Amino acid sequence: MNQLLFEIYVPALMQKFDVKVPKDIYLYQAIALISEALEKYTNGVYRSNDDAVLCSKESGLILNVNSTPTELGLINGSQLILI
Repeated sequence: MNQLLFEIYVPALMQKFDVKVPKDIYLYQAIALISEALEKYTNGVYRSNDDAVLCSKESGLILNVNSTPTELGLINGSQLILI
């Protein structure tokens, strides 16, 4: 399987979303795709921007946008926060 399923909490919306992300995509690309999808899904309530970051829900650390999920050790079910 070339994708990972993440649970992403978005504080701006106070909602969680299950999102599939390719294992080999850089996180900055994944953030852009997720943000755009959320903007469409919420009819513009959520606004995508270039400053969005993903954090580990467990540690609270900001994830390196120049790494892939595999390089960061993310697995199926990883819980992340989109800020």
